[in-house]
Amino acid sequence: MLQYFPTPYPDELWYSVLGRYHVRSGNPNSATTLRELFGAESVGGMGNFLPNCGIRRVAEKLPEGVLDERDIALHHTLFLYTFRFQDLSTKEKLLEQALNEKVKFPIKLPKPYTSTVLKYCPLCMREDKERYGEAYWHVTHQIPYVTICTKHRCRLRMKDGMKKWTLNDNLFLPMDKEEIEADLDITETEAELSGILVKYQELPIEKGPMETHNNLYEGLLNSDYGIARKDKNFSIDYKSVETDLLERFGKDFIEEHFGTPVMRAAIFGNIRNWNYKLPERYAILSTLIHQDPEITFSEERLENKTVSLFLRMSKEPVIRSKKYVARSLEMKEKHLDILAHNLNVVPFWEQKPDAERAKEYRGYVCFTEDEWAYVQDSVSKYGFQSSSAFIRFCVGQYRDRENMHFIIND
Repeated sequence: MLQYFPTPYPDELWYSVLGRYHVRSGNPNSATTLRELFGAESVGGMGNFLPNCGIRRVAEKLPEGVLDERDIALHHTLFLYTFRFQDLSTKEKLLEQALNEKVKFPIKLPKPYTSTVLKYCPLCMREDKERYGEAYWHVTHQIPYVTICTKHRCRLRMKDGMKKWTLNDNLFLPMDKEEIEADLDITETEAELSGILVKYQELPIEKGPMETHNNLYEGLLNSDYGIARKDKNFSIDYKSVETDLLERFGKDFIEEHFGTPVMRAAIFGNIRNWNYKLPERYAILSTLIHQDPEITFSEERLENKTVSLFLRMSKEPVIRSKKYVARSLEMKEKHLDILAHNLNVVPFWEQKPDAERAKEYRGYVCFTEDEWAYVQDSVSKYGFQSSSAFIRFCVGQYRDRENMHFIIND
């Protein structure tokens, strides 16, 4: 039976809990503590901060009910973050396997997941010492590519200079003997990306990709990256996405996650079908369009704003110019016909008038300067093809109102 085993603090890394036990145990070195906790057989590396059978081995050496294995795995390791984009049944299966044995995870973890550093926030360290009397490693600070403490909006510091085996074989706690000044010089992009990555860790295990829809893809379409196609409703203008990603995140960062050339159409096919299982690409795209993970994983499908506006405009009595409709929908004129075809909607923008009819009924109307200015302003404001189109619309409106007056009087 283990003596003096500590209760995990909020957001405390399991590795940190073991480190605090090591201090309490009075053992001369980490190797002695690890044998005491897990026995002679190794439980595998601890440097990736994922759950393993060591949690169960520790629980078995404590009174029943003292250590909740599932809670430790979900809230004190990076399991939820790492496997957020797996389906729920896969996550549950992996969780149970990890607690029982050395599991082979279904995705290859890249280098940032095998940590050679421990990250910490100086302000969190100060608060932890004031509240609990000691500092500890936070789970959310260890998430790959999180560079900001989302609570204090300051840059995370690193305990570096360690190799992979250092974390696997040694138990370290934060050095809390000296105060370290907080670095508050951060960018909004860093803060937003870190916030999304942290939410991937903090959301319940049930939250994940929906089988029926992809709200991240819909969010990209609603952010003016959609192109109407004949063979499908929309695809992503990946060149525009690439341009904006490079501008916001920089070339090196984007090439690390999306490769070279930076963006390809195939990438968005994989994004649309949730084929990528690691979170970073989804988080970067979510940051680009400012979309919260709650919306990404919502059971309610996002409304396609372009389609909704297109259908609403098609039902309005005003016959507008094609240029105005395209500008309102923020798309190219050539895509309007494709969208109308896909939605089975008769083109509702002004068509070229019949030449013979136009000559037969041509006439002249005299306006005052103020009246003509009003006509011109209305053409621009409401999207008519020409002043003639606006005048014909006004005549039609007056005629319809006059007909309605006769019907009421009759």
